[in-house]
Amino acid sequence: MSQAEIELALFDKLESISGTLPTIYYPNSPNKNKANPPTGEHIRVTLLRADTIPVGIATTSQTLGLMQCSIFVKDGTGTVRAAQIADLILSAFARNTVLSNNVRIDKTGSVNTGFTQDGWYMLPVTVPYQQITR
Repeated sequence: MSQAEIELALFDKLESISGTLPTIYYPNSPNKNKANPPTGEHIRVTLLRADTIPVGIATTSQTLGLMQCSIFVKDGTGTVRAAQIADLILSAFARNTVLSNNVRIDKTGSVNTGFTQDGWYMLPVTVPYQQITR
């Protein structure tokens, strides 16, 4: 399986979340740059891929990684809105979720410590994923 297949599985699931998600900016998005910065609530997605490792003596391999969803809400609006968005993401990527292309969520994701910077409150959400290939 390829990195593109992993990304498609994760991004398709993120897009399918019901509820009110703000605009999502994926890696290398043309809408997330200094010339055209976001002005409203948004999520910035980053993928952190680990190595692919062999499993057992057969041809099975395991690819591990993290999807980081950084939630941005305007500074001064409080922390509840960001927490609501985090809950939607974590619910969609719950433990034992199987996505397309044999991408699995086998560990519960986490919400990290939020912080304020440049007029935004940012709350990071981390979703661990794995893909088993044969």
